[in-house]
Amino acid sequence: MDCRLDRRDCLLCLAGLAGVNVADDYPPNIKQIAAVFPECRRRGVIFTYGDTIYAPHGVKVPAALVAHEKAHSERQAEIGAEVWWIRYLADTAFRFEEELLAHRAEYQWYVRRRPHKRALMLKHIAARLSSPLYGCIVPYQQAVDMILEPG
Repeated sequence: MDCRLDRRDCLLCLAGLAGVNVADDYPPNIKQIAAVFPECRRRGVIFTYGDTIYAPHGVKVPAALVAHEKAHSERQAEIGAEVWWIRYLADTAFRFEEELLAHRAEYQWYVRRRPHKRALMLKHIAARLSSPLYGCIVPYQQAVDMILEPG
């Protein structure tokens, strides 16, 4: 495994990395992703395809985002990565459900491992879920409320 994890979080998330690889590259379907999300090639955007987290430009992946991406990886394992991505790119309702699950997993990482940061990180996580990155699929306050709901 090419460990491209944020060093301060590395030891905290290694147990959760079983079966997940991290690559400094784009996923194999980057052209299809870019057709739906033109901003996807900007620095800091990461992807999961199958059991690999793609973190182009040498981006370090914080442990909380590993939890987020691992949620995607697990869901992709259920129906196949290619099928998952086709649905994700074409169906905004499916995309929202998948992102909500992953954003909840990310937030729960903070609740369990960095509780002193959970309020601040909830704001950041909800802002990302409600951002243009995902097509502004939910208003900010609704994102906050839904992340806090039990999965």
